[in-house]
Amino acid sequence: MRDKAQEKEMLLSFVMSNYNDGYYLESRIDNVLLRLNSEMEFVIIDDGSTDNSHEILDRYQNDPRLKIKKLPNNRGPVLAINEGLQLARGKYAAFVACDDFLLPGFVEKTLKVLLDNPDIAICCSDFGFTTYEEPERIQTSKIIPHREITVFRDIKALIEFARHPGFMIPGHTSIVKRELVVQKGGFLPELTFACDWFLSYSLVFEHGFAYIPETLAVMRLSPDAYSTKLMKDPKSRNESHKAVFEELWKTKNKELRRKFLRSGILNPLLASYFEFYVAKQPIKMLKTPRNWAFAYAHFQQNIYPKYATLVLETARKWLKAYKLPYKILRFALRVCKKSKLIRSQRHRS
Repeated sequence: MRDKAQEKEMLLSFVMSNYNDGYYLESRIDNVLLRLNSEMEFVIIDDGSTDNSHEILDRYQNDPRLKIKKLPNNRGPVLAINEGLQLARGKYAAFVACDDFLLPGFVEKTLKVLLDNPDIAICCSDFGFTTYEEPERIQTSKIIPHREITVFRDIKALIEFARHPGFMIPGHTSIVKRELVVQKGGFLPELTFACDWFLSYSLVFEHGFAYIPETLAVMRLSPDAYSTKLMKDPKSRNESHKAVFEELWKTKNKELRRKFLRSGILNPLLASYFEFYVAKQPIKMLKTPRNWAFAYAHFQQNIYPKYATLVLETARKWLKAYKLPYKILRFALRVCKKSKLIRSQRHRS
């Protein structure tokens, strides 16, 4: 690692955590180094690997473009990335994974848009990916139906646009203004696999973003990936969703919460979280009033009609099984009547 006296502000910092990804590590490092110039750096945090990762990293110790830090114990990818964020000195940052890779033009094209629009937080491109079954075939999922570079500064218009099917901010195709990430406190560990999703949308809804209609970075979709494993486990998934809601419902995030709700991006999380507690832990949900607030917010999005009936059926079940007060059923009815869903259904009839 370079001496502190040699530190200087860089234009771009790539930041990556590694834990036992020796199979991809060398090719990933070479892939990034090909795209660096004297104004760029690559920060790598090894998160207590026990495979051959240390041997690979030792080969690059004398490369002045790299900062390598080896942690003695595995602390998890979120804390490792935050460690790398502290070491980074770039005006902009790209957070990358060992098993992903960049395509030619990623740095030049993305940075040009950001430098031409210094007020926005993020610039991203289309979602490039390969599958476990076809690792050599690069596929693309367009996140916006635009054919030209688009800059979103009007936050209200952006919130409405976020309702479009397929809209997302792919982290592996993004370069972000590092100062804004630091101001947000980095990635929140309690959000686990949703931490980058939450951070990206928080910045986008406050500072805007730009989109490049090209495939410039590729994610390898794998069943062994950190986020995939957690998302497949219902308990881990819903604990992460709960942490997102708890963060948004903090007083300091009141305005940000409104933007998240209006955009509709919380709908899948609200549906998954609400259904999990109705089906698995109804008493726990009942004892936590904030869960009813989540449910109400969910109905207001006017997306999932079946949940209006689900609330009523669940309330009646609780009344019968646990002899709960009748006010619970009245509350459920009030939620449904106030929701846009019920009103819109009445207008159609």
